[in-house]
Amino acid sequence: MQLYNSLYLTECSLYWQDTLKKGLNLGMRCLPNGNFDSLQCIDTYCFCYNDTTDAVTYGPVSKSMIKFMPCYNKNIHFESYNNPCHNAQEAWDVQGGDADIIIAEVPRPVCSPDGYYAAVQYSAGKAYCADRNGNRIEDYELPIHEAGNMNCHCPRRRKMMEENGYGASKPKCCSDGQYYPWQTRGPHSYCVDDNGNQYGKTATITNMEDLPCYTKTPCSAK
Repeated sequence: MQLYNSLYLTECSLYWQDTLKKGLNLGMRCLPNGNFDSLQCIDTYCFCYNDTTDAVTYGPVSKSMIKFMPCYNKNIHFESYNNPCHNAQEAWDVQGGDADIIIAEVPRPVCSPDGYYAAVQYSAGKAYCADRNGNRIEDYELPIHEAGNMNCHCPRRRKMMEENGYGASKPKCCSDGQYYPWQTRGPHSYCVDDNGNQYGKTATITNMEDLPCYTKTPCSAK
């Protein structure tokens, strides 16, 4: 499982890889860039954390005091502390509580360590690509039994570029969310790795077949 669309894992994302390998799903929260969040909460208490010194710099205090904490940032933090996906997980966990029934047709949301939705979500026997708020991205989906290598890095970048006015330069993606091994931009073509980063030389589109990564069936080559 890759936690972030990045070639280099940060300290927090490495911490989560180790945590998940141990079969755990609780721990320090990360920011979307993979660094530790300076605001951390456990149960009903919160504290400020400095990842450079690995020290608590404020607290712990009651979660009800969260917006008064020096590390609370209203631009990235919620007063409930939970981010959207964690809220959805909590709602899923208590569904049907009175009847002690879980509705299997609605799978439990999958969250990233930052509390937002993971890139791959599941529904009705399909795995599909979602943005960090859980919204489906275009029509990138596969039957679950075929989705072992699905990562959705490419569709997420497509959506991000479109939202920022770079829609004309969106990358080409396979149905499993991986990048075409070759990409084009304007009159140029080039090879990319699994993270969408260019490697090797650029060729004109008319000479695209000269690229070492070129194939007429880019997705079947994965």
